[in-house]
Amino acid sequence: MISKIVYYLSRLSLIILFLFSCASSDINKNDSNGNSPMHDAVMSGDISLIKKLIDRGEDINVTNEQYVTPIRLAAYLNRKDIVQLLIKKGVNVNYDQKETRSKNTALFGNNILKYPEKRKNFFLTFDAGDDNTNLKYIIDVLKKYNITATFFITGNFIKRYPSDVKRIIAEGHVAGNHTFTHAFDYKNEDLFLNELYETEDYFRRVTGRELSRIWRAPYLRHLDKPWLLKSARKLGYRHIDVSLYSKDWIPEGERLYLSNEKFIDLFRNNIDFTNYNRIDADGVNHNGFKRKHTDYHGIIMLMHSGSYRKNGDDFVYTLEDVIMQIISCGYSFDNCRKFED
Repeated sequence: MISKIVYYLSRLSLIILFLFSCASSDINKNDSNGNSPMHDAVMSGDISLIKKLIDRGEDINVTNEQYVTPIRLAAYLNRKDIVQLLIKKGVNVNYDQKETRSKNTALFGNNILKYPEKRKNFFLTFDAGDDNTNLKYIIDVLKKYNITATFFITGNFIKRYPSDVKRIIAEGHVAGNHTFTHAFDYKNEDLFLNELYETEDYFRRVTGRELSRIWRAPYLRHLDKPWLLKSARKLGYRHIDVSLYSKDWIPEGERLYLSNEKFIDLFRNNIDFTNYNRIDADGVNHNGFKRKHTDYHGIIMLMHSGSYRKNGDDFVYTLEDVIMQIISCGYSFDNCRKFED
C-alpha cells in the first residue's frame, strides 16, 4: 500500500511540475525546467500543437533535463494517441537492429533467461500452441505501435492456422519452435528431436522460410528435464526462457489467478527496476515482483495467442497498457532472433 501511495504521489508531482512549466512556456524555446516545446505540447495533450511542432522540424526524440523523451512522457500519461502519432512520425520504440546481435554469442549459453548485457531491452514473446483466438488482436496492437515480437509456434498450430503463421512473418515478427504437439512429456531424445524437425518442415512448407534457431519448451518442462536443452542444442537451438509471467493461462477461480487489473497494478509499480529473475506465479500473486540480478536489464515476458479465460478477462486486452508502461520506463522492444548463433 505504501509503495502504491508513493507511486501515485510521484506521478502527481511530475504532472504538477509539467503543468506549471506549460503554463508559462513559449513554444519557441525550452522552459525553465529544461522541457522542450515538444515536451510541453505533449503535456498539454494538444495534438494539433504537436503536429505543428513536428511540421516545423522540432526534434521528436529530444530529451529534457531528466533525460525523458516526448514519447516516454506521453506513455507515462497514458496518451496512446500521442504515442501512436510520434511512432508514425518516426520515433522508433524497437532496439536498434543494427546492434541486435552480440559479438560474443557464447555469452548466451543454451538457455536464455535474461539478456546478458546492460541494456533496457524488453522482449514480448507469445506462445502459439493450438489456439489463435487472440492472435489477430495481438498482431493488430503490435502493428499499431510498430513493435517486433517473438512467437513460439507448434507444428499443430502451423497446420491448423497457416494464414496466421504467414501473417506473423509478413508483419516482420520472429518465429521460433514450440515443438509439434506441445506434449507434456517426451520419453526419449529421438521423439523430442523429431518434433522439432517436423515443426521446421511444416513451417518451411507454409512460409517458404526457415524457423529461427530458438525454441521454448512446452509447459517450460526444461526446468525439470534439463536434457531437453542439450538435445535441442544438437540442432543448433537455444532455449528462450521466461523472466516475467503474465499468468494469462490461469483461469478465474484457481489459486494463482491474477486479474488483469491486479497484474497491471503490480506491473506498473515494479517495472522500473533493473531486472527480474524468473518470476514464479506464486511470487507474483502474493509478494509482488521479485527483484534480483541487478546487473542485467533484459526482460522476457510470456503471453499466449489463445484464450484460457471464460470471463472476458483475457490478458491480451491489457497489452496496450503494458506497452505504455514499458515505453514510459525507457525500455526498447526487442526480439529473440539475436540469440541465434
